[in-house]
Amino acid sequence: MVLNRNSTCLPSLALWLNSGVEVPSTIDFIKAQYAFELPTNQIWKRDYDLFSIDEQFHVIEKAKEQYVRRIISEISFPLLETISFGVANSVTLLDGVADTGVIDLADVQLATYLAEKRPGGLPYFRHGKYSLVAFPPGCRGLRCMSRYEGGLSMDSVTDWVATSILSLPRIRYYSKESMAQNFLLKSKPHKVQLLTAFPTTGHHNAIIKGHNHVLYLGKVKVILFSQTGERATPFIRQAAKNYSAYAAFAFVLWQEGESSLWWNMLGVESAPAIVFLKETGVKPVVHHGYVNS
Repeated sequence: MVLNRNSTCLPSLALWLNSGVEVPSTIDFIKAQYAFELPTNQIWKRDYDLFSIDEQFHVIEKAKEQYVRRIISEISFPLLETISFGVANSVTLLDGVADTGVIDLADVQLATYLAEKRPGGLPYFRHGKYSLVAFPPGCRGLRCMSRYEGGLSMDSVTDWVATSILSLPRIRYYSKESMAQNFLLKSKPHKVQLLTAFPTTGHHNAIIKGHNHVLYLGKVKVILFSQTGERATPFIRQAAKNYSAYAAFAFVLWQEGESSLWWNMLGVESAPAIVFLKETGVKPVVHHGYVNS
């Protein structure tokens, strides 16, 4: 039998295997291993000891399901690992479109107030350490608060805030075949009212009079090139919403096989890049690099 003897493995397992004493069931061992690992993280230990909050409860339940028909030597260690969650990156992407903050569990009253509750009234965290809530613009109480229940990836979190909380539009991806017919030639022109004005004569404080004229101008086309196919950032989606009357936004997934097409057509050398196309005959304005401000 091969035994993983790294520092996160319960030391008494080796004694069990070599002493002739009855080896515990896999489920019992998982519980013991969990109890051994939890105090090794000072934050988890503090939250459990002081606030009776078991941030990693979901891990032990998942492990019991995963290893229910396995032997102990097949268990992967450690059971508990720090959650990989791009909090800082998500906060950065939300700059300019949402106010963000972090509540430490040491602020017991506020953390308990906002946390989900078990049937007995005790607070808990669905994903372990992190629990996300959001208040839409104008919301000042729990009645309009929204709680995030999805995956903890940066993309999922920012998309939830942008779509469900801020009602920002998603920006569609176009292929080289659909770009011309479905985007470049499809955008409707926007109406601009002009006032032809002239000063009156014979009065020191001239009064402006004039006549209204209406012009219909084509929308500016904003084309973003992506290397990975990621969603538009909240900042870009906010810009698409704010300037929807004057500009149309689109995404293109950059592929090396099409690079000559985009170079000849728009002057794009590589991705990421953003192109501003005003009208036929006017040279596109191209910026290479990421844009999030």
